[in-house]
Amino acid sequence: TVLVGVRLTARSNRTSMALGRTATISGQVVPAHRGQRIRLQHKQGRTWRTVQAKTLPATGRYYFNLRPRGTGTSWWRVYKASDPDHIGAISGTFRLVVYRAAISGVRADAAGDDRRNLNGEYALVRNTGAAAVNLAGWKLDAGDRSQRFSLASYPLKKGATVRIHTGRGTTRAGHLFLGSGRPIWNNDGDTAILIDPHNVAVSRYRY
Repeated sequence: TVLVGVRLTARSNRTSMALGRTATISGQVVPAHRGQRIRLQHKQGRTWRTVQAKTLPATGRYYFNLRPRGTGTSWWRVYKASDPDHIGAISGTFRLVVYRAAISGVRADAAGDDRRNLNGEYALVRNTGAAAVNLAGWKLDAGDRSQRFSLASYPLKKGATVRIHTGRGTTRAGHLFLGSGRPIWNNDGDTAILIDPHNVAVSRYRY
């Protein structure tokens, strides 16, 4: 008896995302194996457990939509069992980081003249998830697109809060700086928006 190998391709459209978003793992099985099952598996401890299964079409193409219910780092793979004529196949392993961060406060009215005390106004951003996130590529919006600032690289650990100052300064533990030459927060109140690297508004804070 000769068992023929199966070529199983798989790819994920995301390696990280905010809680509540959806990742897609897709690929193809060759030969197509129409009517047979393809399985998405999640690593739990040392065990791989099937969480979704689909029947393969005539093309052998498949996809799984993945929406974790919690934050943290998880591992995923796609599995095709063996059959009487073919050896089973397993895809490479996918690492997915699901994060959650939120604006927890805004100090809009700095002490004294706001124009002379730019770093006296700031926003607070807290990591409320179970996975650390780096704020490189994130943005902070102070009310409109003309006041949207890119954040510098900063590792925000689980449960940690960073103070994001309006003016210039050197990044240090607990402090980031937007580098603005003028005040950005409206003393009469407005909405602050935190935007992740996928251009998703993950937090809105009215003050």
